[in-house]
Amino acid sequence: MSKVKKNKIQLFAFLLLTVALVSLFLFSKRDYYSKQYDSNNLSSLLKKTQSEIETGYKVQVSVLNGCGVKGIADLYTNFLRNMGYDVIDYGNAKHFEYSKTKLLVHNKNHKDFIYEVVELLEINPEHMEYNYDKNIFYDLTLIIGTDYINLDSFSEVSLHYEPF
Repeated sequence: MSKVKKNKIQLFAFLLLTVALVSLFLFSKRDYYSKQYDSNNLSSLLKKTQSEIETGYKVQVSVLNGCGVKGIADLYTNFLRNMGYDVIDYGNAKHFEYSKTKLLVHNKNHKDFIYEVVELLEINPEHMEYNYDKNIFYDLTLIIGTDYINLDSFSEVSLHYEPF
């Protein structure tokens, strides 16, 4: 048998073995995930906050850019969603002159969430405002001020840029 033919056979055997191992790995991962999550309940795939686990309610949040730094509302939106919050709206505030990051509370029935978000983002509790309004369908509004870079949580939040 020629050396070239022998090398082709070895290469084919190597590729066949590689495909078999990759297939085995992928099928074992599929079985792992199908056992871990209930395929009939897609909400089991979503991360839950501690308050949601305790109350069964997923808080709805609006994130607004109040400092004028491009992309800051997106960054906090990604972070909060990754932490299990339902960010249903994000964009710019009415102006960019917020010196402090604020948390506006619109729903008084979900006090557990208020302190959970304050602790998560390490916002000064003095910068919370109660603006109870049944006409606003989200529970909390986070307004990012120019102090965002000084928040202890920013180092973790800054890791949540979208990869594309």
